[in-house]
Amino acid sequence: MVTKRKRVDNMKKTILLVLVALILLSGTALAAVYVYKANFTCQVTVETGTPGLSVAPTQYDFGIMAIGDWSQQKMMTVKNIGMEAIVSLYFETDAPDGLGFYAGTPPIMPLLPGQEITFPVSLKADDALPPGSYTIVSKVIGVK
Repeated sequence: MVTKRKRVDNMKKTILLVLVALILLSGTALAAVYVYKANFTCQVTVETGTPGLSVAPTQYDFGIMAIGDWSQQKMMTVKNIGMEAIVSLYFETDAPDGLGFYAGTPPIMPLLPGQEITFPVSLKADDALPPGSYTIVSKVIGVK
């Protein structure tokens, strides 16, 4: 015969097991949803590395970003103010390992004297980049 005390003890054990199971399930669900990403800030200065090119804007502030995420795209305009056609463009960027400044493909080439092109630029940090504040310099190089 089961005494009243034993039934109460069994009920307490059952309630305790149910609570532990709920806590474990909740903790698993929360851990699966929340992933911590460290933040960083970055400013980019763009210069021209070829006479006869101008670039605007020359400063980009990407604000606070999560490491591993892409920035919102910003637009860059490059103008040929020289006397010769530019057949292609590329960037030389001085940035720490794990931090990249990326430009979209310019819509037209060659870039004739007096012409300008506008294309997107963005920033991305690999997961290995330490949190912090960064300033990088990128040069636009035109090939004649």
